[in-house]
Amino acid sequence: MKSKYFELIEQYFNGEMTPDEISAFEKELEKDPEFPEAIFLKAQIEWEGFKSGSLARKNLDKVLELVKDDEPFRKRVSNYYMLLIKNEGDKDVS
Repeated sequence: MKSKYFELIEQYFNGEMTPDEISAFEKELEKDPEFPEAIFLKAQIEWEGFKSGSLARKNLDKVLELVKDDEPFRKRVSNYYMLLIKNEGDKDVS
């Protein structure tokens, strides 16, 4: 299942993903709602693609709940979360 998520994300970031394909991603995520890597990728789409910090934070929070403290993936998610917060703060200042 992981490869399906990554293929969809690659399509999205290459500008090749249609709204129907985004819906397909959502449906796949519903089948495995506890898949941290897919939730993280969804957060990236929400922030980088749709500029929705609130939706991205919601999903990043969920990933952090699912991933154990000692897992290397947690650090990656945490770093991304901090970057999101910093970038939102920069936008508020301007």
